[in-house]
Amino acid sequence: MNYIHLTGRLGADPEIIPYKKQNISSGKDRRERFLAKFDIAVDPPWRPGQDTDPKPDWIPIVAFDGPAARFAEKALRKGDAVCLTGRLQTDTWETEDGGKQKSLAVTVIEIEKSSPSKSSEDAASRVLEEA
Repeated sequence: MNYIHLTGRLGADPEIIPYKKQNISSGKDRRERFLAKFDIAVDPPWRPGQDTDPKPDWIPIVAFDGPAARFAEKALRKGDAVCLTGRLQTDTWETEDGGKQKSLAVTVIEIEKSSPSKSSEDAASRVLEEA
């Protein structure tokens, strides 16, 4: 089963990237869509006797068009604490010199703020009403 649950903080505001998805049967473009990309810092587990200030792991996150992407666009900002569930996704491509490259990211299924402020709760409720 490919399922992951993370809690962490955004390192920067989400990057919003527009794209168009083609309708395969007609070849016509559908409405403009977007994805939200951001990284979250996740603290590693701490054990007695280890460094008292462990370095966080930075996890790349992608939210494709839909409620999660709209929530990220409207309600998430640098430093926000979030809880999310998703799945690991690998992307493989060939470089110009013929080498193979691979990246790993978490594709969001659900996301929420861990400790929302009043203004972000209002923004989140507007996003959910639009969905």
